[in-house]
Amino acid sequence: MVDAAAAEDTASLEATEENTVATLDGSDGQDVTTTIDMSVQIAASNAITGSSDPAALVAIRPSTGELLAAVNVPGGFNRAFEGQYPPGSSFKIVSYSALLDNGMPMDATMDCTKEYDPGGWPFVNAGDAAYGTQTVTEAFATSCNTALVREVVERIDPGTLQASAEQFGMNAPLDIGVPTLEPSFPPPEGNVLLGAQSIGQGQILTSPLHMATVPAAVADGSWRHPVLVTEPAQEGLPEARPITNAESLRTMMRAVVTGGTAENVPFQGEVYAKSGTAEYGTAEDADESGELPSHAWMVGYKGDVAFAVVVEGGGGGSSVAGPLAARFTNAL
Repeated sequence: MVDAAAAEDTASLEATEENTVATLDGSDGQDVTTTIDMSVQIAASNAITGSSDPAALVAIRPSTGELLAAVNVPGGFNRAFEGQYPPGSSFKIVSYSALLDNGMPMDATMDCTKEYDPGGWPFVNAGDAAYGTQTVTEAFATSCNTALVREVVERIDPGTLQASAEQFGMNAPLDIGVPTLEPSFPPPEGNVLLGAQSIGQGQILTSPLHMATVPAAVADGSWRHPVLVTEPAQEGLPEARPITNAESLRTMMRAVVTGGTAENVPFQGEVYAKSGTAEYGTAEDADESGELPSHAWMVGYKGDVAFAVVVEGGGGGSSVAGPLAARFTNAL
């Protein structure tokens, strides 16, 4: 029931010629059909809801590019689509693709030394590790920085690595109908920056949405532009881009789970993955030991579902983002 005073107040708010500032023409909205799969969305939500640090998870269907789930913790900012992060070692999928496309054979050996200086900056590995002579798959699975940087500097040039990044969707808008970050891979100048960007540092910026398309491309064999709305169908999407050495990359990503950095992550079933620990900030942000803060990444796929998980400031990819990714894939 509305009392007389309230009714009088409501009447006084009715539009009149005197209190109307402007009149705008409009039209009725149009129904749309999205690609979100509620069972996958619920699995994603349950996987990261308990994160104590800000986190996001995006899931994509590799065979179609359809977005199945997108979750942010906490809400209020769509970091899944608009977050800006260096990808860290999760980007090594792209770098190894560039090396394989440009002549490095899978039976090559790589040298994982404790340190490698390409000309002015020494690269090291997590925990100052040194694994010695490794196969390509072993170097990828253990995420050896020094072995990868050496091969990149000796085998390919900045333009070649940039071209591979663009093959995986970088330096182009991700037009899905809502605001998204355009993933950026600026041309690296000099061997130090080339090496840094090959391991997902330097000047690279990406989002969980974009990083979910990277393992999706490996799973399907082609990079596909993500799709959020199927009706009305979106026009003008770029053609799928074949990933020439997808089969080799699958072997390498599986080795990450069976005997690499994600060996102790409780994945169930046949999961293919790549961890990432992405440093950010300046020297002023470093801790007492000189270590910079880092975002935690885990990207990968299981069946026809690819995923990317990021935890802001979370630290280690396998130790922090890994369990969230496992919780997600185990629920599929």
